Amino acid sequence: MDKKQAKKNVEKFIVKRNYTYTIESILESYINYYKKGYYISHSMKDCVEHLSKELEVLSAEKIKQMKEHSKDTTKEVQKNAMEIIGILKQNEDLAKWVEELEKENNF
Repeated sequence: MDKKQAKKNVEKFIVKRNYTYTIESILESYINYYKKGYYISHSMKDCVEHLSKELEVLSAEKIKQMKEHSKDTTKEVQKNAMEIIGILKQNEDLAKWVEELEKENNF
């Protein structure tokens, strides 16, 4: 089943059951709650259990995007940490220099 068909099936199910969910809200609950074993409402569980094949198809790309975002975030955090370490090192060197000046000038 392709993504287009999966979306159609989810939309039909939502209408059939008279739910007000969106595809995104079902997908989000599926990825962030159901797959992790967390509680989801009875009606959301109805969607997830009846649309498991569709949600697997739709979640594959979403999970890939989340992993890529996580990698990018990790790289950004590492970069920021290195910048902070550099600033702290500069401040440490500056503090030593000021201390030496104070000693030289008897402050």
